[in-house]
Amino acid sequence: MTLRFPPGFRGGVELRGRGFDEPRRLDIDGADHVASLVPGLYKVVADSLTAPEFTDGGFFEVVTGGGSVVQF
Repeated sequence: MTLRFPPGFRGGVELRGRGFDEPRRLDIDGADHVASLVPGLYKVVADSLTAPEFTDGGFFEVVTGGGSVVQF
C-alpha cells in the first residue's frame, strides 16, 4: 500500500487501524510512504493541528490484492 500525502507535506502522522494495539507513528518527509497492511479500515491523523485536512478525513480501506495507492 502506498500512502501519498499532499505535495510538500512534512511531519508526523499516526496510522490507526486493524491489527495495531496502538497507533503506528510515521515521519513523512514529503515523499510517498509504503506500508504493508492487512485488509481493513484505517485512518491517518496528522500530529500538527495546523496540517492540511486529508482527503476523506484520513480514512481509507485496504482490500485484498494489494498494490493500491491512497491519496490524502
